[in-house]
Formats: sequence, C-alpha cells, structure tokens
Amino acid sequence: MRRIGAMVSVLAVLLLLDAPAVRAAGGGAPPPPGSVIANPAIQATILIDTHTSGDTPTAGTATVYLRQGTITTQLSFQVAPAAQAHWSHGCDTNFTIARFLWTPSANLQLSDWVPLFFLDSLLTPFGIIPGQTVSPVITQISNGNGNGQCLFSPDTPVSHLATDLPGYLLMNATIQFLIPGK
Repeated sequence: MRRIGAMVSVLAVLLLLDAPAVRAAGGGAPPPPGSVIANPAIQATILIDTHTSGDTPTAGTATVYLRQGTITTQLSFQVAPAAQAHWSHGCDTNFTIARFLWTPSANLQLSDWVPLFFLDSLLTPFGIIPGQTVSPVITQISNGNGNGQCLFSPDTPVSHLATDLPGYLLMNATIQFLIPGK
C-alpha cells in the first residue's frame, strides 16, 4: 500500500509541475528558429573535468545533479567528444559562458555536450522528454560571478606556472527549455 501511495504522490507532483509544454518525443535536433524559453526551471550542480583526454583518469567526464522540489537526479558520464575538442583552455572561467550558457545569439544546448541517453535519463523523472521541440539549455550560472568556479584536481600535480589551470569546472546553474514560439 505504501508503494502505491508513494507512486500516486510522485504522479501528483509531476502533474502539478507546469510542464506539459515541455513533454515531447523525438530526436535530438534543436527546436526551430523563433523558439522561446519555458519553465520549469530546474536547479543543477555540474562538475566537469575539462582536462585533455589522458591527462587524468577522469578527463572529459561530467557529473550532473538536478533538483526541483523533492525530485532529484544525478548521473556521471563521458562528455560528447565533439564538445571536449573545444576545451583546449582547460578550466578557464573566461570561456564558461561561451561553452555552456544559452543566449539567443549562441544557441548552446545541453545536447551539445551531454549524450542523449544521459539527457533523457536525467530529465525523465521530472516528466520531461527532450526531443525535436524541447531542448534543455543552461539559462543562468550563479556561482563564480556567473562564470562557474575552477577547482584543482586531486589527481594532477599542482605547479605554480602561470599557464597551469585547474581542471574541474563547477557550475551552479538553472536549466530551462527551448520550445517553439507561438
């Protein structure tokens, strides 16, 4: 009986989330031009090892933790190789916005660096299925003056050269959704 009650509670919460506009199915193609940002706004903590492949055992991996109310999800995964190619600067917060933050002029989406299976797995508990008409994007980064924060990796030696940058990027972010405009 408890299990049925818990399932009904989760279903009720999902129905109360104002998310019908972001429930869709399909491939990972971006939404059409003229898209608008829609809620829900999901809070995220994202940790990415921006080291070049082979520099550390975790190079190119990310851990994403999402939360909204009592619903939380978390996954660790290997970032899409095409995205890693743009990380030659390591964890330099001067490039965080250009790599991750959605703006109308820079149509950066989570699907650019999060493999689709993991994106679906992260968002399904919130009742959201990314697809052709729904695309999750980072609309705000709240730590590090909006640029995230670099953390030194425990598995690489720290030197004092000006060119050495820490390899872990920590972002506290807000994720919202691009949907077709009306």
